[in-house]
Amino acid sequence: MKRSGLFLATLISLSTSACGGGGGSTLPCDGVCGSFAVTVTLLDTSGGTTTCSDGGIDQFEIALEADGVLVNTKSYPCKTDAFQVGLLPVASYRVTLRALDKDGVGVGRAGATDSISTQDQMEPMNLRLVPGAPSQLGAACAGEGCPDGYACVHVSVAGGKDLSFCTRDCGKAPAMTTPENGELACQAGYASGGKPSCVLYGSGSGDVSHSCGILCKEDTDCPAGDTCQGGLGSQPLCGVLK
Repeated sequence: MKRSGLFLATLISLSTSACGGGGGSTLPCDGVCGSFAVTVTLLDTSGGTTTCSDGGIDQFEIALEADGVLVNTKSYPCKTDAFQVGLLPVASYRVTLRALDKDGVGVGRAGATDSISTQDQMEPMNLRLVPGAPSQLGAACAGEGCPDGYACVHVSVAGGKDLSFCTRDCGKAPAMTTPENGELACQAGYASGGKPSCVLYGSGSGDVSHSCGILCKEDTDCPAGDTCQGGLGSQPLCGVLK
């Protein structure tokens, strides 16, 4: 069995007089601080654990938002034995983590929201990341072509228009049922915005083929060049509107 890819890191450590330290801070604690950490479990597409080297990860890039404001973006070497804890103000936090290879290319992404409500140490925020070859999910179809391993799909949206994008298979299961590990297949190597998910499926009885789409709430969630559009009877997806 492979060694678990577990990594705990300080997102940011603040030193303020309100927290009992010296010096200044761009985000004061207002007299109340808590400790904050994040754990990252690296998974393969079968749901087993993998390692930094096997996942092709050189470093993690971690962006921290507090109450909707970007506080910091820092890079950390991909490790499995690091542990640090920092003091932060009581607030709601959004953490976005990207895994980068040695050339700085994104090979995975994860994110979550949590909060510090007391001075006590909070439980670490747990993120699951599926590294892989840089994903082309959501890329614009070149004519009717997509990179090897991907296919161009057209989804009907309101107004009688089509939303097109490159997708890949994520398994087979009855319609409206997510295949086992289908979500992991869609997440593998994906480092852009939105939420890659195994949400598209074919017609027919029994097990049918499923493929990936990128769930979104607004255009800024989507990869560059895509827009966020509501499908007919489906959740909004990223793609190129035609």
